[in-house]
Amino acid sequence: MPNGKLRGSDFLRSQDDLGLLVQRALSKREADATIRPADKIDVRFQKLRVKMCARSWGVLGVGDRKALSGSAEFTFGWSTASGMEPRMSTVTVDLEKADAMPADDIMVEALNRLLDQIDQLSP
Repeated sequence: MPNGKLRGSDFLRSQDDLGLLVQRALSKREADATIRPADKIDVRFQKLRVKMCARSWGVLGVGDRKALSGSAEFTFGWSTASGMEPRMSTVTVDLEKADAMPADDIMVEALNRLLDQIDQLSP
């Protein structure tokens, strides 16, 4: 069995990287007109719980992190510039083996789901 361990840094290198990912996701949504232009959103990565498997053994049996499947539960803290109190949201990304993807793509999917939640909660 693959022997590698996933860490938060496999999904996100730093809080600054998260800010860039959020801005990229918001820009894409605004360009696609899938959401209205948003206030500035501050997102903080709080916690990660994963139950994921690598699609293949990878090098030296440590698991190929380019194709992960299973379940990842992300907890984010967030607030908007519109004066809303800071909130916590948990987002779960479940992937079947056929839908396996790299950890950074899983983080982008989690952020998109978080932004969907924020859009629904915003007045």
